[in-house]
Amino acid sequence: ISEYQEGLLKVGKYLARYVAVRQRRLSLAAKLQSEDRFMDVEDDNISEVSSSFSEMSAYTTRSTKESSASVISSSASKSRGSRRQKKGGKIRAGSPGEEMALVEHLKGMSLAIGAQKELKSLLVVLTQLGKEDVAR
Repeated sequence: ISEYQEGLLKVGKYLARYVAVRQRRLSLAAKLQSEDRFMDVEDDNISEVSSSFSEMSAYTTRSTKESSASVISSSASKSRGSRRQKKGGKIRAGSPGEEMALVEHLKGMSLAIGAQKELKSLLVVLTQLGKEDVAR
């Protein structure tokens, strides 16, 4: 029984952290969205003014070839990403993947079929013995 109680406490802690992270992410997303709306209007005004001063743009003669530096940096970032994926396992507070890591960890904490059957049997026995308060 104490193992199940400890498991329940752990799930509660991870769930509370997940809810806090999710609420923070949603509030930040809403804040950014409202700021983006304001900035879009401001950017449009600036863009109209600057284009009226000059019809030329430094970006009109851009090359379509990729530079070797960008190819090298993208392959380096891919290898870093694969190392990060292999390493995994640790939930870092404040990291970009914290919310998904918490979800995956909570999924992993769910009871296996055998444990569910064992718990059901234990609850039945406890209620038959008149220990409903312990069974709850």
